Amino acid sequence: MKTNTLFKILIDGLFVSQLVGVIGVAYILPFGILKINQNNAPVETWEAIHWTIIILSFISYVFFVIALYHLRKIAKHLLFDNYFTIPIINSLKKSGYMFICSGFTTFVVVVIEFINNLSNNKFELIYDTDFMICLFMTSIGLFFLIQSKALLSARELKHENDLTI
Repeated sequence: MKTNTLFKILIDGLFVSQLVGVIGVAYILPFGILKINQNNAPVETWEAIHWTIIILSFISYVFFVIALYHLRKIAKHLLFDNYFTIPIINSLKKSGYMFICSGFTTFVVVVIEFINNLSNNKFELIYDTDFMICLFMTSIGLFFLIQSKALLSARELKHENDLTI
């Protein structure tokens, strides 16, 4: 199986599963079934800080799904070996910005959780993946922005080369 095809299948699967997750959370939240990991309490007992955490987490999740949507657009073009097209460059740039927004929003959630724990006299230094995930998403976003610039430069050079006799 070609790597482009495998990439397309994996991105499509990830996008669909994340889209189902967004719809599921939006559908379940009004019924009070949802619990927040940091509080482990029913929705009726949430305070403003918990609502802030869940709303920011949802926004971060939406940014992530939008980034995956742009990756799907890239994967569709890659199936036809169109590497230096404007739609790929633009989608790569948009995906990069969305990953950066998602990483930054996730970082804000981590900071709010830390401040909330401090205000409740709980000082915990826990080695978890939340901080690494926001750094990774931001790094991936920056990498995609750099790649979009590189592809744009390569496209311009290719265009100049095609015009040269």
